[in-house]
Amino acid sequence: MRSPRSILLRHHLLCICAFVPALLAAQQTLIRKDGAQLSGEVHDITDGQVHYTASGDALKAVKHVACADLAGMIDASLMLHPSPCADPELAKPAANCVRNCDALVGSDMRVTKGSITRWMDDRYVVLTRKGEQNIPRGDVVGVVSSGHVEFDLSPSRLQKLMADQTVVSAINNAGQCPSEALTRPVEYSEAWVKPKFASAVEHNAKPLAPLPAPLPKPRKHRTVPAERGLTADLDFTRFKDVALEKTKRLSQYISQIGSKETAELAKDRAVEQGIALFESDDRLVHVSNLKTGAEKTWTVRNYLGTNLRMLKYDEVKIEWAEMKYASEFELQPDGSYRAVISLQQRFTGIIDGKLFYSDVTNKNVTITLRTYEKVTEGRTERLWDVFLGDIGVTATKAQ
Repeated sequence: MRSPRSILLRHHLLCICAFVPALLAAQQTLIRKDGAQLSGEVHDITDGQVHYTASGDALKAVKHVACADLAGMIDASLMLHPSPCADPELAKPAANCVRNCDALVGSDMRVTKGSITRWMDDRYVVLTRKGEQNIPRGDVVGVVSSGHVEFDLSPSRLQKLMADQTVVSAINNAGQCPSEALTRPVEYSEAWVKPKFASAVEHNAKPLAPLPAPLPKPRKHRTVPAERGLTADLDFTRFKDVALEKTKRLSQYISQIGSKETAELAKDRAVEQGIALFESDDRLVHVSNLKTGAEKTWTVRNYLGTNLRMLKYDEVKIEWAEMKYASEFELQPDGSYRAVISLQQRFTGIIDGKLFYSDVTNKNVTITLRTYEKVTEGRTERLWDVFLGDIGVTATKAQ
């Protein structure tokens, strides 16, 4: 039975969290006792089951997993809960009030806390409070990060880990996180990221899907059509999804513009559609070339409308993978919110059906969430929308 003090403390934390929307995120990871990891959005915990929507499910079908089959859950703030069904409040976003950092669990059950900055074939590079550390892959049996959760243990050892309060407390010890938040993209080895690019290629081959529909609104609110993600409510979770979808669309427009197979009229349309994703047409795009070592900066209009058309390739392929938020939405002095998405871009230039140039670049994409007024049928509405901002290059390597 919980003590009155613990009950009051939990109530106090939940009340605080209700006023911190920028910390909210949709993704959780359910860890089954058989070792399988189920990533998605948990809706509620009732009748001995966890009800969730799997990541990447365009139909948003609600699935179920029995509490008896679960070994634990990693919530949206990277906190580990060995018995999630014992506390149905965990299904509510307000439960995720402490932003945790990554954790690596060694074969000796020691836990390294920090931010994983490089996922190499033979090691992880982790930024800890004491600086960077190299952790051999062979010594790691558990990874908890915003981009990937995995436990490489037998079912019996997995359940033993979840029952070890020392290990659980170490994973959840946000006090051991680096004092400064990671704001640069994470680097992945080619072997690690290759299947992610394959998935990105498959995704880009599909027709453009409509952006997510707006959430239901109280009657006093009115909304305009949702194709641009406009809404009267400040919903960070939804706008995170919309921003990622707009980022994916940009890569498709770039490929269309850079291909000799695309008609000029279609290129013109792709240019304008691409520009519409940005806060303004003078946002900056930084590009690099591994052969020349040159880095150039273009306005988004010049980059889409001129630079891409000047490329001498017959076909340009742009594949974006490992898109993840490198920062949460932060309030700006002008009342807008800003976040950073990091991603890996594979650029491929083809001439006469043969590969001519290819590289992999780490990029940062600035995302801005802001309001403006729109007059609809004589009524002025204050609406939120999310836009792409500057795109920066942090590292380029040969492919």
